[in-house]
Amino acid sequence: MAWKLFGHETTPAQLPAELRSILAQMQRERVAFEALTTGARDSSQQLAQLTQPIAEAQKVVAELQGRVKALERLVPVLATLDEQTEGVSRTQRRTETQVEHTAAEVKNLRTEIGAAASHVRRGPRTEGRSHEPARVGRWTQVAARRRRHPHRPGA
Repeated sequence: MAWKLFGHETTPAQLPAELRSILAQMQRERVAFEALTTGARDSSQQLAQLTQPIAEAQKVVAELQGRVKALERLVPVLATLDEQTEGVSRTQRRTETQVEHTAAEVKNLRTEIGAAASHVRRGPRTEGRSHEPARVGRWTQVAARRRRHPHRPGA
């Protein structure tokens, strides 16, 4: 008899009015429960579909974190290289300046050597040319200073 009360092989005329309203309410609740169950099943499937991209995104994030940590370890190395590069640039500029000064001194020395050689070739004429021996003397003074201080320009 209870089986018949829940709507199986029972006609509404066979039930009293009160039981008919309870049966109608139970049938509405059954339809609502089935809709909820279907919705929960669909949501579960959608969640399962979203789980895979989330897992892949987590792998990508983990890989990126590893790369960031590697870059963080490179920062001090790059800073050191930057300092070393600046030091090399300063040394190069200083060396270029020294080379320029040395080239100017070489040019001056060649001029003085040429003047001294010309003086030696002309022979000992000293009348009115007292400055010529001083130029030769100046050349020997410059050469002596360069031997004592080879790194100082104009020495």
